[in-house]
Amino acid sequence: MRKSIIVAAVGALLASQSFAADQSMAVIPASSWDGFYAGLNFGTAWGATDWSDPTGILAAPNESLFPASGSQMGLLGGLTLGYNWPVGRHWVVGVEGEIDASTLTGNAVCSNPSGFFGWTCHSEIDALASLDARIGYAEGSTLLFVKGGPSYAHQSLSISAGDYYVPGPSIESTQNLLGGNAGLGVEQALGDGLSLKSEFTHYRFGKQSLDSSYLPVQKAYGATARQSFNALKFGINYHFSPSPAVAEESPPIRDFSIEFGTRAGWTTGNFRYDLFDLYNKSAMNSRLTWPGTGTMTEVFGRIDHHSGAFLKGFVGGISFADGADMYDEDFPPYSDPYSKTVQIRKNSQSIYATIDVGYAFMSGGWRAGPFVGYSYYDERQNAYGCTQIATNPLFCEPPGSPSPVVGPDQLMLSRRFLWNSARLGVAGDVWLAERLKLSAEAAWLPWLSTTGSEDNHWMRPNINPLGEDAEGSGYQLEATLSYFVTDRMSIGIGMRRWRMQSQGTTQFPFVGIPSSPIREVFDRTMVFGQVSYTFGDLGNGKNWN
Repeated sequence: MRKSIIVAAVGALLASQSFAADQSMAVIPASSWDGFYAGLNFGTAWGATDWSDPTGILAAPNESLFPASGSQMGLLGGLTLGYNWPVGRHWVVGVEGEIDASTLTGNAVCSNPSGFFGWTCHSEIDALASLDARIGYAEGSTLLFVKGGPSYAHQSLSISAGDYYVPGPSIESTQNLLGGNAGLGVEQALGDGLSLKSEFTHYRFGKQSLDSSYLPVQKAYGATARQSFNALKFGINYHFSPSPAVAEESPPIRDFSIEFGTRAGWTTGNFRYDLFDLYNKSAMNSRLTWPGTGTMTEVFGRIDHHSGAFLKGFVGGISFADGADMYDEDFPPYSDPYSKTVQIRKNSQSIYATIDVGYAFMSGGWRAGPFVGYSYYDERQNAYGCTQIATNPLFCEPPGSPSPVVGPDQLMLSRRFLWNSARLGVAGDVWLAERLKLSAEAAWLPWLSTTGSEDNHWMRPNINPLGEDAEGSGYQLEATLSYFVTDRMSIGIGMRRWRMQSQGTTQFPFVGIPSSPIREVFDRTMVFGQVSYTFGDLGNGKNWN
């Protein structure tokens, strides 16, 4: 939970500080990038942990699923420190260090002997650091760069085994990793020593082993794990040695207005997954209800042409709060009597993005128009422990049991909710007062696919994982009230509402049975604050004609 708070706090601080100066853009030669700089960064990461080289019982021919790969996802946030040297008029070389808190986690099915018994491999990175050489090309107030160097990560690995009735052995280890990274990006000077950057980086680390040699077991067992992942980061830097004497006023970006900003806030919602009987397709067998409260941070932008054409979008992430209750229900006659268990949500997050293109009709103090776009949402949730709060004696134990079979740190259930959808909508802005603007949009999701989503019952390896093939529809609503502190910088508050529902099937991995119907309902509400800055010759866009 602590690292989730750190990552969210960095994102919020980026949102509150990233546009503290209202300066005209400057044509800055390479010499003006000279010297020390420091800043904040925030981003999302995704990749895989590859498990291999099993030993002992993990290498048994009828049990092992090695090599195994578990996808991972998380958020990053932390500090940046660097130094630049100009080389000629356009080239800049430098060294840059970053240190980040991370929520990057992943799980994999390591073995699948049969029935209710199996092995789960878990990986987690909670800290990341790098020291990179950087070379860039400066043109005007923009610096394009590539970077690379050694990286460090602090990871936790575990391999656990168990079932609902007989808990199995588990091994775990925390380790320091050394590896490397390479990336590229762009940095934009704002003036008065401030700059914004965006970068893509790939990280790769060497193999690390994990074994049971420290446990009193008759035969040692273990495996190795290798981490590799990508990160998309955004940041703000302050340069301690700017050269305002050589900076000139930039010509405006002809015919374009470019707005860039950050948001941070709170979100709540839930996801419901209903599974129906494969023969009596109107009878519900089970329902999973996942909670959705957490903190959100995102970066957004919009490009407007004087003709009315626009391009807009955002990229963000959610760090879900640990400790929320997840419910697993099983209904008669599939489960008799009725069963309802509660698990505790931990180590969960999501990433999301949208991009739209449209045309706005403008007149005086308002503009509005249609758009078409694409929306992506990827949510990973994990639930631990198991407590029976109904009357079924077969699945977990009631509250207050002195020695529960399934402990609070045993991973029971995971869910990946993957959503790809088309967007059709209308967006508009209206000036309410001299510096007060209301922006709103409504988007219909006429088609969305959740194919690629997975349901993991870690205590039932014979059905783990279960994929799905489902389609549906939904909507996305948003409104923001902005106050322009200057002609170019604004602060604001906003609210967002998402809802989607889908229907489809999942296929249990048993010979000769039909697929089972599923139904999904997703709800999410976000409340956020934002800061934005507008570049270009249209200023804050008040003179819409």
